[in-house]
Amino acid sequence: MATRELPSHRKVFVENSVAGLGVIVRVGLAEAGIEGHAMPSFEERYRAATKHEGSIKLIDVQSVRERLRGLLNESGYSQRCLLDAVHAWETNQGHLKPQDIPCKIEEISRKLKPVVRERLLAPLNIAYSDSPWRRLEDVPFDGFEFKLISMPSKHHVTGSQAYTGGKRDDGRP
Repeated sequence: MATRELPSHRKVFVENSVAGLGVIVRVGLAEAGIEGHAMPSFEERYRAATKHEGSIKLIDVQSVRERLRGLLNESGYSQRCLLDAVHAWETNQGHLKPQDIPCKIEEISRKLKPVVRERLLAPLNIAYSDSPWRRLEDVPFDGFEFKLISMPSKHHVTGSQAYTGGKRDDGRP
């Protein structure tokens, strides 16, 4: 029986997926209290989830928490505990129904386009005639691409930056 080798980018993707699943299994075994199974380190879990190979730095989020607390307070959610305020806000906002997502994306896009034009494209001296998103697809941003999607219904939309599949003819992701 003949076997076929996976393309290198697919092989790396499968290896990364298997390694990540292995960490998930080990976390589950440790959380279930199965004897002989210790919780993988934070670093191992972080690297399995992100494929980040550089140094890991924890940042102080106090200023972000205070900004969130201020915004919630301005909106009438002034609970003493920040988590209670966030929960109250989420409860009041409700959940977005899947059929309402395209309209919400359009609403957000209408608000976002002028801000993108002023704060991102103008300082980069990027001119465009119709849609800023179409023009951003041509701008190299260290391996990232700007793409708007209306519904993540395609199987290749993973929501993960750890995805390493597919490369262009010039070798870029």
